[in-house]
Amino acid sequence: MLGETCVSPFDCHKVNFATCSENKKCECIENFVADGNSKCLLSPVNDDCMNDDDCLGDLSCINSQCKCQVNFQLTVDNQCIQNLLKHFCQSDRDCDKVRHAKCSNTNKCVCRLKNILVNSTICMPMIGAFCWKDEPCAIENSACINSTCQCKPGFKYFSENDVCLNGMSCKDHQDCRSLHYTECSSFHKCVCLLTAKKVNVTTCLSRLNNYCAHDKDCADPHSVCIANKCECRLNYISIDDNKCELITLGKNCKGDSDCQNSFSERCSADEICVCKPHHVAVNESVC
Repeated sequence: MLGETCVSPFDCHKVNFATCSENKKCECIENFVADGNSKCLLSPVNDDCMNDDDCLGDLSCINSQCKCQVNFQLTVDNQCIQNLLKHFCQSDRDCDKVRHAKCSNTNKCVCRLKNILVNSTICMPMIGAFCWKDEPCAIENSACINSTCQCKPGFKYFSENDVCLNGMSCKDHQDCRSLHYTECSSFHKCVCLLTAKKVNVTTCLSRLNNYCAHDKDCADPHSVCIANKCECRLNYISIDDNKCELITLGKNCKGDSDCQNSFSERCSADEICVCKPHHVAVNESVC
């Protein structure tokens, strides 16, 4: 939640467009403002205000910030209109007041290709999409350059994670916030946390018995996220908190080849996998 104490950006991952600030609090990233303690909304022009006169167009001064009223959205000409996205339309022209929107085959206003829906009201362009001058792009460390959203100079785009990174170099943990389970090392490189494992050049995933939000956050392919912790899935056992191995001892078999390790296991007369003579079971999977 916004305002809560944090150590790394991932501590704030449950709120879209939030990060861990220098004073170790979950706050909205640049160009976004807090809406309560659970949302970060795109900040309109002249976001600071004392009264409605300080705000452009149909914006109202709400909690010292220029915003549209609830269930209304800001159009390209700074007007607040009832949210058009997902509303009925007959042609693209019916969706013109929302930047980067079009009329779908199901006659509803939706975001165009390479644009992402933000806070259910705004379509923001991704890398490679058309953009208007000075318009914010959806990916952090990107900008509208020559009418196209691109990574800022000095940053490189990694499509597998949809992030723009400065060659993995960093000054502090803030610079690594686009990558989950990472921190800035003493030699100024984004590296995996001790509780995480490097999967590829831009991805770190959580090790067994460490924090996760979804199954896909866990490094071991045979692990799942249970109560925000990576654990081995059913019929698998943790080996030194490092990997998940299939439980084979005691399972049914017809021959030695049905057992996990034919060098140390055999199929008994009772047709279950057991340790061979001169071997002892270390756990449910290893002799």
